[in-house]
Amino acid sequence: MLVNHVDTGRLSKRPVCSHCADYKINCYYGEGKREMARKRLQELEERTEAYEKLLRELLPGLDSAAQVTVQNALAVPRISATTRRYHREANVHENILPDPPLDSESELSDDWDSDDNPDHLAEDINTLSINKPTGYMGKSSEVLWINLLKEEIKRCPNSVPADKPNNSEGGAWEQSEEVGSTYHLDDIDISFSGKQIDAYALPPKDLANSLVTLYFERVHPLFPIIYKVLFKNQFELLYQTRDPAKVAGKWLAIMNLVFAISARHLSMIGEDKADIWQHLTFFLRARLLGALDGGLVFEIATLQDVQAMGLTGMYLLASKQTNRYSWNVAGLAIRLAYGMGLHLRNIASTLNADQKEMRVRVWYSVCYLETTLGLITGRPSALQAHQSSAPLPRSKDFDLECDPAQDAYFAALMKLSSIASEVLSQLYSTRSRLAMQKNWEHVQKTMEKFDRRLERWKSKLIPRLSFNDARDNSDDHNYFVSQRIDLALRYHNIRILIFRPCICQLETGVARETGFSEEFNRSGARACISSARNIVSLVVNTTGDKPQQLIKIPWWCVLHYLVAAEAILLLETIHQTASNVDEGIVNDMCQVVKWLQEISGSDMANVNNFGAQRSGIGGVGQEDERGWLRDDFALHMAEQGQMRVEDDMEDFERNLGVQYQ
Repeated sequence: MLVNHVDTGRLSKRPVCSHCADYKINCYYGEGKREMARKRLQELEERTEAYEKLLRELLPGLDSAAQVTVQNALAVPRISATTRRYHREANVHENILPDPPLDSESELSDDWDSDDNPDHLAEDINTLSINKPTGYMGKSSEVLWINLLKEEIKRCPNSVPADKPNNSEGGAWEQSEEVGSTYHLDDIDISFSGKQIDAYALPPKDLANSLVTLYFERVHPLFPIIYKVLFKNQFELLYQTRDPAKVAGKWLAIMNLVFAISARHLSMIGEDKADIWQHLTFFLRARLLGALDGGLVFEIATLQDVQAMGLTGMYLLASKQTNRYSWNVAGLAIRLAYGMGLHLRNIASTLNADQKEMRVRVWYSVCYLETTLGLITGRPSALQAHQSSAPLPRSKDFDLECDPAQDAYFAALMKLSSIASEVLSQLYSTRSRLAMQKNWEHVQKTMEKFDRRLERWKSKLIPRLSFNDARDNSDDHNYFVSQRIDLALRYHNIRILIFRPCICQLETGVARETGFSEEFNRSGARACISSARNIVSLVVNTTGDKPQQLIKIPWWCVLHYLVAAEAILLLETIHQTASNVDEGIVNDMCQVVKWLQEISGSDMANVNNFGAQRSGIGGVGQEDERGWLRDDFALHMAEQGQMRVEDDMEDFERNLGVQYQ
């Protein structure tokens, strides 16, 4: 006989109804509502998985529009019963506070993109028929922020509808996804034919001198991966003998990489000694001489191999080849360094003090490269700080009259990088506790904790590295200026990462939020915006309208900081009414646009009609100006990635003319 479900949780034996007991037959219990709901949910999940699998199989055969639609559908987060059970178990085993009731303020908005759990990827990257040269960009990457802003601006009532005539030939947003959504140039192929390059050719001595001097003035203070005195001695000896074929190929590769990095800087500021692609010639020579040698993975690495890999990664980062080459090269450099034990304190009696110091400098240089790429891409780092015991570099070979003590810049940098790593882990990682808990109160406490740590770090900086107050940099040595500005940019970038969730949360709100929590959101949003504006001020005020002043800032990654800051300012303005827009923020956005225009005129192909169209903004209303700023910044993002082929440049100019005529 079938009977209703009864609670037998506290009974040692399941009861039998009187009817079945009288007739001595089995007594069957029907499933309870909870069990029926669980099975139904499991059935629906299995169906959903089957449908998603089918969609992914059909995806390569669809046209581009259909692919985007399917990818957007697959991007919707889906938390299975297994995942929810995993979360509950994680809370028990890790002694984390249990999820609060639904009527508490800790219920987090699903719109906060750091809280999608588990993390998901709605793109088919570089498989089948889909090719995305930029690769995966994490949730802390400004490239992802710009893509999210693109979608937000499309929904903004003040944006230009897609069916208007001026979009008939394709507006700014309708350009190539790779051009319009990132400033990286990973889709440029830098492959070559070895027959076209003379690996042993040397540039004229005066040009070589200027490139070497430029490198040690503008890169070495932050990236001391080579021994300055030894390099210069070998460099002079080479030009005295004029016989590069007798010089070790690895050292020649390092020299050409130094040339390539300096020439890349000259092309960026419009002071090329020869032509705009000269830096690529030096780089290709270095490749022929062993840099990026695929056979290296089968050999025992030497210190020069790690140096060459580190310099290659720096050149590729400066050339905006972030994903396709620089990320991979930096990862290999870290692996080689680990394999050589560079991360450990070396007490070998066979190495003198200078040799030990050089090993330390190489290690911290590849750490600098890895942490920088981690901030740019939002990807997990290959570094494990707790595994490193290498002492900090010393200041003795900077040609400065100072005590050869531990270098204060690298001491501050590594502490700041440690904070950044924890911020990314606890606020943006896939399996972070906060992401699993969906508890906004805990998120706020974590943000407050990191902000206090940042302020303590800042308060302990030595005077020459301190950026607490506005100061005149004209009398300082370029080493100190570049180090101080690099730390300042990183500090404000990390502060943006800490408080960006507050801006997102203000837009969506938290159910039944207390007054204290609301005030924290507002103050956090103000801190985030303040750091974004400070980045703009640092870059624009330091360099002015002269690209040559890039000597004072980390020019190889300055676009990362500017784009991240501009994304925050745009996020703040797109939902504001005309009467609530902060004119200071609008002015800062204009400064970024102007600065990007100046740099793009030197670094990329010229866009002659851009300035003429820019001058027409004076007579428009404030709401129109905000719309112009959004569209203009999007176009500049396209501009920073448009150094491809002449046809792409013509399409860009045509779309630009259509947008503003």
